[in-house]
Amino acid sequence: YLLEYPDDPTARWCAQDHAQGGRMAAEKLLALGHRRIGFLKETYYPGIFGRRQAGWEQALRGVGLEPEAGWAFNRTMITPDEFRRMKLTALVCANEWLGSTFLTKDAPKYGLSVPQDFSLVAVTNEYRRSSKAPVLSRVGTPLAPIISAAVALLKALMVGGTVPETRQVFSYAYYEGPTAAPPPARD
Repeated sequence: YLLEYPDDPTARWCAQDHAQGGRMAAEKLLALGHRRIGFLKETYYPGIFGRRQAGWEQALRGVGLEPEAGWAFNRTMITPDEFRRMKLTALVCANEWLGSTFLTKDAPKYGLSVPQDFSLVAVTNEYRRSSKAPVLSRVGTPLAPIISAAVALLKALMVGGTVPETRQVFSYAYYEGPTAAPPPARD
């Protein structure tokens, strides 16, 4: 498997530590002072997004915060009123597309300026911003080393070679961007 993988202990795969990505994104926002951090996801990639969500939850619980019901949500299944009632100050976005879409479509609809009164950090596979996409604060990992490792693993398996490592896990790194800042002061 490449990037996504089953929980099967006999599976061979090369992928990022998706839980680490969600945890690292949330920890960055926590370090900035945010305490009401949501998780923006969609229904596709349930394994990857589920692991990233688990990392987000772990980071919040690690500082004694319990994510409230509804803090993890699909962007197409929430109304502006529901979003405002949560009083979130930041989001971990399950991927770059969700972060860019929230920034350009949802934040204006909710009356939010990023990062002045709301922050977001996206978890990405590899940052490849098109000229039209906004720059985001993000955690990511390059795809080339993962693909190279997967090809080497596949070659070894095809020729009947031994494969000592059946799981190769790659780490994320934080990349500074303009969408994460301390939360606004509240009265």
